[in-house]
Amino acid sequence: MALVTRADTVSQLSPNNALPWKIRGLLLIRDQGLLALFIAIIIVFAFWGAPYFLTLPTAISILNAAAIASIFAAGVAVGIMTGVLDLSVPGTAALAGVVTGRLLQEGLPVGAAIMCGLLVGLVVGLVNAVVVLRGFNPLIVTIAMLSVLSGASLLIAGSYNISGLTQLVFMGTRTYFGIPAPVYIAVVLFIILTVFLKFTRGGDTSAGRWRQRRGRPSRRHRG
Repeated sequence: MALVTRADTVSQLSPNNALPWKIRGLLLIRDQGLLALFIAIIIVFAFWGAPYFLTLPTAISILNAAAIASIFAAGVAVGIMTGVLDLSVPGTAALAGVVTGRLLQEGLPVGAAIMCGLLVGLVVGLVNAVVVLRGFNPLIVTIAMLSVLSGASLLIAGSYNISGLTQLVFMGTRTYFGIPAPVYIAVVLFIILTVFLKFTRGGDTSAGRWRQRRGRPSRRHRG
């Protein structure tokens, strides 16, 4: 007598072992629940905030805010796929931004300043990885790193806001074809991550671990 202990997706089940429609509905809600909730929120506010919500300026504003949040989420998602929750991402972004801003104030070229900011993020990630691989809890490590990075950012900035960085307008407040620049940056980032996860060995390994934790077969084991 066979016992089905877990089924994470409806597609995993053969026609002979199809689950009842109620269970299939619950699995669909679990897999697509966030998308359904997002659509439901838009519909509710479209009627509640009429005629001001469902307009092009509002949509562009939401896109801009969502793009910035999605850039943070992309970095966190890759960590989650490998079984690690990185809580130092906001601190890393703050320190990279402060370093970039200070270098621009000192007259460094825009490209070089941005590369230095990215290098800061890379160094922070390597330090986190080395410490975690030595057996420390990732949550504790990244929370501690968040505190260190937040303090370092305040120290480098002198506890003042860094403003007047007109050199970064092209990737900040400027719009292209009516769409803010951060939206394009987020799209490019997600394309790069998609290529990494689907067509590289390291990405396939990361995505495979995530599928295994959800009870799904990796691409290597699919027939």
